[in-house]
Amino acid sequence: MIRALTSRQLGTDIGVAAVLVVVALAYTAQSGYVGFADAGVALGMGVALALRRFSPPLALILAWLVAVLQMLLRQDPGLADLAILPVLYSTAAYGPSILRWLGFASTFVGAALATLYSVTIPALLTYATPSVIYQGLRAGLNGELASVAESTLIVFTGSVAVFILSWVLGVLTRAFSRSEASRAAQQTAESDRLLAEQAVIVEQERNRIARDMHDIVAHSLAVVIAQADGARYLYASSGIHHDRIADPRDGHDLVDESLSTIASTARGALADVRVLLGELRHNEPSGPQPGLSELDDLARQFGSTGLTVELRTSGITAPLGSPRELAVYRIVQEALTNALRHADRSEPVVVALDWGREELWLTVTSSNPVAGGDAIAGSGHGIPGMIERATLAGGVLAAAPRGTLFVVSAQLPVPVAPTGPQPEPNRAVPA
Repeated sequence: MIRALTSRQLGTDIGVAAVLVVVALAYTAQSGYVGFADAGVALGMGVALALRRFSPPLALILAWLVAVLQMLLRQDPGLADLAILPVLYSTAAYGPSILRWLGFASTFVGAALATLYSVTIPALLTYATPSVIYQGLRAGLNGELASVAESTLIVFTGSVAVFILSWVLGVLTRAFSRSEASRAAQQTAESDRLLAEQAVIVEQERNRIARDMHDIVAHSLAVVIAQADGARYLYASSGIHHDRIADPRDGHDLVDESLSTIASTARGALADVRVLLGELRHNEPSGPQPGLSELDDLARQFGSTGLTVELRTSGITAPLGSPRELAVYRIVQEALTNALRHADRSEPVVVALDWGREELWLTVTSSNPVAGGDAIAGSGHGIPGMIERATLAGGVLAAAPRGTLFVVSAQLPVPVAPTGPQPEPNRAVPA
């Protein structure tokens, strides 16, 4: 019965209704005295017009009551009756289903009553008395009755057309509103889909962080194991166990150096894990990630384990961006970790960065003993993790033995034209 309107909508409807009442009374005043019946009809139709959006059922009921009262008082149709058109429009546009169909029925009933009141009955009363009309009908339809019938049909058809047009416009407005609501629902669904995609991206990021943790832990533990085995070997081969040796060149200093490396490596791994755990917390910013500038430190760290690492760079360097630099760092880290586990440490591991105009070729070459070749290419997470990193960075990666060597080769895109000075062609970090 009652619809929620904004103050602006309600004010607009009341203003339009007031204008209609004033214009209708002014038009009636031109033809003579404005009586209480004229004022009552104009005011009633104005109230119905003001209520058309606020309460379509009340507006339709009030319009019918005023129209019937107007006919009972034998008032001529005036400008105030135009309020019926927006009332019919509102029943179709804003009313419930039953009111919409009551408005549709009102178009025909109202058109019929309006035609009878304004055309048919006055014409018949002008033509003759009821008894004469009856006698004329019994004798056959004469010319005057035919003219009345024709006028009635024309006025009725025109009235129905006008009333139906108002009602149809309301139906179209209702359909358009529902279409807009459906479009809004689709947009909401699209927003939900985007939120779901963001949730998937977040999950993928968590998987990326898990891969980082695997890389850090696997690399660090490999270094720790190598250093621990070296310390045990030094203790056993030196023949000293608990006695402190004064000579700094004997096994005591080597053991101390090995244990110091173990401690520093463990501390570095702990710091990396803390950074990754910080990324897992949504309310904390991401920590810094390693890139190409940290490859020297990584090579020196592996060199302290007895593995000779040579870094070779050719071409003109170009900025890759943090994600691709991190991918390069982790690929090199995993490849060196595999070489530390399975390759011959007496042979150097060569890490080559070949810069092109649109791509970077990364190659890590190590020895491939017969006993260790299968282990490197086994079913662990290291090589699949490297392949996945290269793919996410927009490139490709292959890792396979080539004769007596095991080669990890990755191709990554360079996002911008390479600029900068030509680097040194070869750099080596000795064990």
